[in-house]
Amino acid sequence: MPDCTPHVPEIADLYDAELVMARLADAGRTLMALWVRGVRPAGYGSGMPEYGHDVEDLRDQMPDLDKVDQPASREVTEMDRVLEWVRLIPDTKVHWRRVVGLRMLVNPRTDRPVMSWKRIATELRSEPKMVENVWYAGVDLIVVGLNQPIIRQARICANASF
Repeated sequence: MPDCTPHVPEIADLYDAELVMARLADAGRTLMALWVRGVRPAGYGSGMPEYGHDVEDLRDQMPDLDKVDQPASREVTEMDRVLEWVRLIPDTKVHWRRVVGLRMLVNPRTDRPVMSWKRIATELRSEPKMVENVWYAGVDLIVVGLNQPIIRQARICANASF
């Protein structure tokens, strides 16, 4: 017997494109704020402290005042959850996933997308307007996928006999 509480999904329970785009941008901002050094966990070099050869080396060793704080574990967990949404785009539309994944990356300092429509189009050998349309279509597929369980639960409860 399905769990049919008298709860009927309201508009507030459903996801819309604006909310999905905002959550994707938050996840991309968190992803870009993660500190990653080197090409592997150990990185290159030795345990000896580095010394400066000229003034530019000293400038590079100064603390970066614009550096973004490491995201909290709650933000990383939320990012992981939102990144799973991209899998709602079917496997047959892998290029749509790439567009959504590239466009969702947001610079944490400037709060602007890292890649413009033109840059993504160049990367994928396409046109900027086409890439923008694919972005919105990909977001729409995510919205449909996220709202599916809510709609399905409402239909089960509506058809259940008490």
